[in-house]
Amino acid sequence: MMPSKDNGFVNFLMPFGMISGAVIGIIIGIFMNHLLYGVIIGGGIGYLFGTLTYFLKVKKEMKNKN
Repeated sequence: MMPSKDNGFVNFLMPFGMISGAVIGIIIGIFMNHLLYGVIIGGGIGYLFGTLTYFLKVKKEMKNKN
């Protein structure tokens, strides 16, 4: 299902997850002395959670329409 105006805040979950994951990665990377790895892994994990949340929400909305 493509993003539309009907699914509201769900359209922002993937970028928001990626940004928040990168911020958490920066904070962890500062203490672990591997800042670049923390940003890459944090951004990837944040994007993963944002994508999963997006598809679960869209699936729930599709189920409710039928």
